[in-house]
Amino acid sequence: MSNIDLCGIDFNKYIVIKQDDIKYITEQDKINLCSIIKTIRDGRIEGNKNTGNKYFGINVDESYANDVVEILKNNNHWK
Repeated sequence: MSNIDLCGIDFNKYIVIKQDDIKYITEQDKINLCSIIKTIRDGRIEGNKNTGNKYFGINVDESYANDVVEILKNNNHWK
């Protein structure tokens, strides 16, 4: 990991799976993953939560990671 201050980040808030890594799982695992995603989506709909959110994923090893942390801090999105 690069020299980045990760205090204030909650690594347990999201699960990120790189789509290219799906190639490593079995066809049954893909079916199961789709089922899990559908169940979560259905639950969000039932709970009147947004299902169309989009997110950026930033690898903390990237050279610009510190810049992203500063932007988040400046916009009160960092603990």
